[in-house]
Amino acid sequence: MNRASRSTLLLFTVVRLAFFAGLFALLHWGAGLEGWIAAVVGAVMAFCISYIFLGRLRDRLSESISQRSVLTEDETAEDSRS
Repeated sequence: MNRASRSTLLLFTVVRLAFFAGLFALLHWGAGLEGWIAAVVGAVMAFCISYIFLGRLRDRLSESISQRSVLTEDETAEDSRS
C-alpha cells in the first residue's frame, strides 16, 4: 500500500471514528441515554453521516484500493510467466 492510500485510509478512519465519538458523547452525556443505546444509535447515525458527507474521500480510497488490485494482478501474471 503506497503512502497516499495509507493517508487516505487513515483520514477516512479518523473522521468516521470522530463522528461516532462525538455522537456517542452527545447522546450519552447530553441526552442521557444508556451507554449501549447511545453506542448503537451513534454508530447508525455516524454511518449515515459518513455515507452522505464522505463520498469524495470514500471514492479516493476505493480508487487507491482498485489500483493496488490491478498492480497485484499484473505482478501475479508476470510471476506465472517466469
